Order: sequence, then structure tokens, then C-alpha cells
Amino acid sequence: MRFVTPFVLALLLSGCVTGPSARLTQKDVIQTAEAVAQKAGNKLDEYQPPKVHFDSNEMRWSVYFDHKPPGFPGGYICVFVDDKSGDGRLIPSD
Repeated sequence: MRFVTPFVLALLLSGCVTGPSARLTQKDVIQTAEAVAQKAGNKLDEYQPPKVHFDSNEMRWSVYFDHKPPGFPGGYICVFVDDKSGDGRLIPSD
């Protein structure tokens, strides 16, 4: 009989508790978010590189563009991208 170390057991079990994986790549998501933001009239050269997050529960990507310093209140853009459809939706800043 083979001995399974706690580390190996943890690795095996960790695959069972993670959510579904994304269909889209981060590159695809950024391209969609940039297109949505630009279509809304935003000049992305005034913003820092995007921050990207995938929510496996919602199967949705969030892409945030923060205004370059000094910035201002509400100086960001947020675009949600649906992982299944690939559609992006701009979320207005405060």
C-alpha cells in the first residue's frame, strides 16, 4: 500500500472544490472591454492598464481601468464581460 502525504492529498482535493474554468482568455476579455469602453467615448490612453478579475460563481469577468494620476473621484471605467456570450457591458463610475 502506498502512503499519500497530506500535501498530495490536498492537491488532489483542491481540484474538487474549485469552480468552473473560464472559456474566454484574459486577452480576449481585455479586447472586448477596450472596444466597449472606446465605443462609449472613453479615451483609454488617459487610463492605466486594465485590471482583470474572473468570478467563477457568476462566470463573469470584471475589467477595471483606473484614470492615470492624479485621477479624480469616479475616475475609472468598469466593464463586465460575460464568459459564455463574450458580450461586454459598461458599468458607469460614481
